[in-house]
Amino acid sequence: MRYIIVLGSNCGLREKAVKEAIEFIASFCKVDFVTPVYESPDCLGTGHRYMNAVAAITSSLALEALILRFKRYEEESGRTLRSRALGLVPIDIDVVASEDEILRPSDFNSSYFKEGYALLPSELKLLKNPIC
Repeated sequence: MRYIIVLGSNCGLREKAVKEAIEFIASFCKVDFVTPVYESPDCLGTGHRYMNAVAAITSSLALEALILRFKRYEEESGRTLRSRALGLVPIDIDVVASEDEILRPSDFNSSYFKEGYALLPSELKLLKNPIC
């Protein structure tokens, strides 16, 4: 199954965190394409700017199993209740779309996602006729 994901980090070595997360994902998924890492404004109101990337990946994992792996990695990378309360995001990995379905409309419509999604080659854009 092909998925479109967005990655982001707003604290510490932000670019490094995003690149390391891509390496982690490549250890169990095929990374078909990943955008360069780019900076985007704070979307939480904390004032912390983000480094983001968008990727097209292929995985044999079911969506739920994939999300669970991503959330476990986030926690191991320091994403805790305390960091959330402070608006600090060491790493965030979200599955925005799968095949022709938008799974996270708020992310799909965000400027931080659209910037990266625009860089995907057209043949990797799953959302020809998206369903919200």
